[in-house]
Amino acid sequence: MDWKFNFYLNTSIILLFVILFYGTVVYPYIKKKNKKKDIINNLKTNDEILIKGGIIGKIIKLKDKKYIILLINNKNKILVNKKYIIKKISRKTLKKYKVLF
Repeated sequence: MDWKFNFYLNTSIILLFVILFYGTVVYPYIKKKNKKKDIINNLKTNDEILIKGGIIGKIIKLKDKKYIILLINNKNKILVNKKYIIKKISRKTLKKYKVLF
């Protein structure tokens, strides 16, 4: 076989693997990271959120760029780093499980 053919064949196979890796690993990670950043940037008081560890609470104060104060029940408040927020929870979900603040 011609050496140019082997070179182009090997190059195209490597390029195909790079494209597949980007499409299956890198792009979904970037998309997930951007979605989480949007959620964190759009937080406001009285939003219900889920944080790592399974704790659901209501935001009562945005402390600064990094922290929030979360109301867990009617009495307990905790200080949470924003990087531990998983997602916002809708009122429908809270009503379904009878968890209202």
